[in-house]
Amino acid sequence: MAHTGTLRKSKLLGWGLIEKRNKILSVTYSMYGFHLFSPNGEFNMKVDVVMCTWNSNKPYFVRCLESIKREVPIHHFILIDRFSTDGTVEAVSEEFSHALIKRSNARLAFSRKLGIDLVDTEFFVCVDSHIELCDGWFKRIMNYVGSIQG
Repeated sequence: MAHTGTLRKSKLLGWGLIEKRNKILSVTYSMYGFHLFSPNGEFNMKVDVVMCTWNSNKPYFVRCLESIKREVPIHHFILIDRFSTDGTVEAVSEEFSHALIKRSNARLAFSRKLGIDLVDTEFFVCVDSHIELCDGWFKRIMNYVGSIQG
C-alpha cells in the first residue's frame, strides 16, 4: 500500500490493524535489530492508537475504550470524529484526557487517513469503536510482528 511516496506494509492482526511506518520493507520483513521486549518481558515501545467515530457512544463503547487503555501501551490516542452528537467525544475525553481530537465530515477511509497523518510513532493501531480487545491482545500480536512474511 503506497502513501506519499513511501512504501508501507500493513497486516491485519486480530481485531485491529497494526502498521509499521516509514520503512521500506523487504520480502522477509525484519524488525531491524531493535527489541520490542526487555529481558524481563516488559514491552519497550509505545504506539499511537487511531479511532474514527460517528455517534459511537453505544452501551459497549466504554468497554471498547477501557480495553484499549488496558491492552495497548499508548503514546497518543487519536480520535477522528464525524461531529457526533451523542457524547462520543466526551466519553473519549473522560477515558483519555490527553486525546488528540479532530473533527471532520470525512467518511471512514479518509478519516482513518487523517488520523494516520497525525501518528508520530513507528507502529500504530487502528481500532474500530465497536471492538473490545481481549486480554493479552497487544502482547500476542507483537510476538508475530518480527516474523511477518511479505
